[in-house]
Amino acid sequence: MGGQGMPMPGMMQGMGQGMPMQGMPMQGMGQGQGQGMPMGGGDMGQMMQMMQRMMAMRAGAGMMRHLDRIDAHLAYARAALHITDAQAPQWNAFAEAARAAAQGLRQALAPAVQAAGQPLSAPEQLERHAGLLSAQLEATRAMARAAKPLYDALSDEQKRTANELMVDHLRDMRMRGM
Repeated sequence: MGGQGMPMPGMMQGMGQGMPMQGMPMQGMGQGQGQGMPMGGGDMGQMMQMMQRMMAMRAGAGMMRHLDRIDAHLAYARAALHITDAQAPQWNAFAEAARAAAQGLRQALAPAVQAAGQPLSAPEQLERHAGLLSAQLEATRAMARAAKPLYDALSDEQKRTANELMVDHLRDMRMRGM
């Protein structure tokens, strides 16, 4: 452990996930301050678990808000791409696929967000994560299928804009943990 009994960076990930923290003295504090005394009625491990659950709930809620704004995202993309009347059928098919993908992700994410405050076993966590990844993969494949005809109908300038929008979208999705 690093110096004063505090975990080193990178070790925080494992804290609160099965690592017993009860009664661990917090070195470097004065007598009676943190010497195995519970903080706020619970031990450090429980506090870390609670913080992790709160962070998961926030992240899930943030992803849900992002998915709930699908029409605003589509309106922005349509305006940025300057979709013409001739391109409207391809755009409409793409937009419907995007809405359906968002709905599928919302349905997959909702139980995880609702249960984020509940402790799960390691196998349950893995199953939940696999389910979310599976839903994300299905949504991505559906979007790729719908994007191809639209992309083919775009001008070279529109394709450059589409490429930039996709890079931004993928970066945003990675930042949201999706």
